Amino acid sequence: MRTFICTITFSLAIVLSLSAQQLPNSGFESWSHMTFTEPDTFLSSNMFGSGGIGNVTRSTDAYHGTYALQMETVVSGSDTVQGMVIIGTPGNQTINGGLPFTSTPDSVSGYVKYDIQPLDTAYFIVGFKQGGTFFAQAATVFYGSQPTYTRFCIPTNLSSLNPPDSIAVIITSSTLDYGKVPGSTVTIDSISFLHSAQEFPNGDFENWNDINTNEDPDGWGSYAGQFPFYNLPLQVTKTNDVNSGSFAVRLTSDTATVQPPFGTGLPGDTVLGILHLNMLNGFASTPFPFTYRPDSLVGYVKGVVTAATDNFNTIWVQLTNNSNTVGQVMYAMTSSLNDYTRFATAVTYFASDVPDSMTFYIFAGNPGNPVPGNVFYVDDLSFVYNPVSAETQFADKIFAYPNPAKNLFSIYSSGSLMQSVVIYNSSGVAVLELMPNSEKTDIDISGLHSGLYFYKVNGSSCGRFVKE
Repeated sequence: MRTFICTITFSLAIVLSLSAQQLPNSGFESWSHMTFTEPDTFLSSNMFGSGGIGNVTRSTDAYHGTYALQMETVVSGSDTVQGMVIIGTPGNQTINGGLPFTSTPDSVSGYVKYDIQPLDTAYFIVGFKQGGTFFAQAATVFYGSQPTYTRFCIPTNLSSLNPPDSIAVIITSSTLDYGKVPGSTVTIDSISFLHSAQEFPNGDFENWNDINTNEDPDGWGSYAGQFPFYNLPLQVTKTNDVNSGSFAVRLTSDTATVQPPFGTGLPGDTVLGILHLNMLNGFASTPFPFTYRPDSLVGYVKGVVTAATDNFNTIWVQLTNNSNTVGQVMYAMTSSLNDYTRFATAVTYFASDVPDSMTFYIFAGNPGNPVPGNVFYVDDLSFVYNPVSAETQFADKIFAYPNPAKNLFSIYSSGSLMQSVVIYNSSGVAVLELMPNSEKTDIDISGLHSGLYFYKVNGSSCGRFVKE
């Protein structure tokens, strides 16, 4: 359960400078590809976990032949990323897909050397599937230090009476759970199946491919750019249809067949163009260091908003301190605009703390209720800082949970009675009004459409939540 804290009254003197921190590449003038080398048949953390940092490399320190596979656990931004290669497609705590395989080897063999840091563990796992479900595996762990190549051999426990139809593989330089330690390394070569009619694919790591990702604006990332192996539709692109300068960013929403975890794998998934600030690791933004309290966000936008319930193009920003929400901004373009139009949206602050980081998203559509057909052009984003003083005093706190919410949304005031609570949809229309006259109220939201909502307590803007 996530708890959001919002303040009703303020009391703090603030003086801000006009030269305070701005967004990187806010005019979307600089764009780049990522390039790296991948072992044939495998996907690696170069592509799906570390934004091209290159912690999976082709090594000439081979046991046999010319090349071996080398993996290292590294620090990238605020994350620790293990070296990893897989056969299959990473999903939610599993590996989807794999390669067709119908043989029944009695064991898996290979040669490995490693230097695993204290309290860390590396993994080698070959999983055998039938009908998309794992039913057998050959697995081992590596820990401590082994400076020279040593052979490992793992039984599969397969039977010729019950053969698999596919295999999936994962090899790492660190644990799959929390506790990854930078500096752990694994070098592996000459992997083979014993007593098998089919070979282990590219088990000698002699075959490698040069990868060139889709182009993203520098400092920002899109799913198609960060994860090219998913073959996601390219919905975040550079455009010379600008408000100023040479380039802007264009986002679209459309339907496609998208494999898990981004879609169902069936035709007709609606996919939003999504641009993340500081998308460096994993499937979401890495918090961007930010230590100021801007008054508002401004920028220039245009595009198409398809006629549909609760549909809009949106920009959403959250300022945090030690992972607690300090303030947030949301701009929603609710109707189509043919020409670039300036918007200015005030930052709503819930606490007096100075932020330490920021997350920033741009969506071609409502993430809570996606529909195809939206187009969103964005250019020249900036924060506005007003160099004025404001005297405020913190008093009551409002707690709201859960978020996201499905049927019931609760609000609690720690210091006074709530005389009025109003729920607004993303277009600013009041959809629920209550007069609880109490410190806590449970609100039935089962009749609301999925999407983004805002709430006010006693007439003061307080917070937001997502209805599932």
